[in-house]
Amino acid sequence: MAHTPSEEQLPSYAFFSSDKILAMRDQQTRQGTWAIRETEIFWRDRRQFLLDHGYLLRARYQPDWTPSWIGTRRDPAFCEDAPAISPKRTMDARRKDTGELVAIKKVKNDNQEIRILKYIESQRDPTCHCVTILETLPDPFDRHLTLMFLPLLRRYNDPEFCAVGEVISFIDQSIEGLMFLHDHRIAHRDIHETNLLMDARDLLPGGWHPAKPWRTPDGVYRIQPRSRTDFPVNYFYIDFGHSARFNEGDSQLVVGDIGRDDTVPELSIDIPYEALPVDIHALGSLYLNDLQEKYYHLSFLEPLTDSMRQRDPKLRPTIHQVHQQWQQIRARVVSQSSRHTSVKAETFVERAIQQTVSVAWEGIRSLTG
Repeated sequence: MAHTPSEEQLPSYAFFSSDKILAMRDQQTRQGTWAIRETEIFWRDRRQFLLDHGYLLRARYQPDWTPSWIGTRRDPAFCEDAPAISPKRTMDARRKDTGELVAIKKVKNDNQEIRILKYIESQRDPTCHCVTILETLPDPFDRHLTLMFLPLLRRYNDPEFCAVGEVISFIDQSIEGLMFLHDHRIAHRDIHETNLLMDARDLLPGGWHPAKPWRTPDGVYRIQPRSRTDFPVNYFYIDFGHSARFNEGDSQLVVGDIGRDDTVPELSIDIPYEALPVDIHALGSLYLNDLQEKYYHLSFLEPLTDSMRQRDPKLRPTIHQVHQQWQQIRARVVSQSSRHTSVKAETFVERAIQQTVSVAWEGIRSLTG
């Protein structure tokens, strides 16, 4: 559980000074603004089952939970137990024996995700760059569901990249990971920024709040990440719920407009298309939108993203050809690894203003829902 500091230790912004705002908070608390949501009840009902298997849910999901700000002047925006989980399919928990934070995901038994991840793990290949299942348990109330336990990871681009070399490392690993998948005849089929995560423990040794990842575990302070340059991270593909694994020699044609890269031209619910080229396009779109167009000094990615995002899937490179093209580009730019990069839309002043405004308004936003 996150350590809850005493009120004397808390910064002034964690409290309401206005009696009027305080009265609004109390009224909205009584009205259920921060009450357990319907989607959270699923997890609260499994609290004892998880505890029996060594996993402890946060205070919010305990049967005797009372909001920690009641009877104080605390702003719920800075209370550990105020934020609800999102998305509803997952929950965070802490292992009782080690204190390690994990993610729990509910999956249908007929979903191929667990089978694919267990197959990947059986290969014991360090180049796979795919999330590892820690444990699976049958759901105690629904025989059609399984609870899958995974490491608690963080979105690959949060915090933002600060140097060209950090971007190079991410591209190295994401290409290597997709090469592993395609070599084992696995199409991910949903490559997107939310499905590429990182192990951020070295970047944030103090941890973060699972439902408010920009805050410390107690929900009070903004996180202060270390540099990827000094503390390199590992990246992982997750969420294989839409993935497909093909037997050797089988057709790799699929149908369906699944996946969050809606710019892939061949997606169709009834006309079959090759699955692997879709992954190439989706990863190229991620490089284009999240890196090349977002950060300074990454224009060297243009030939790669143009190649990967060709409209005709037959003209797109295979992942091995992507790797070869990237190695040629990489050889030219690796000398720029220490060059600083930043988000194009933000200047230093803009970032400072945004940070100040977000602290000032976060409490007000919490009161207005």
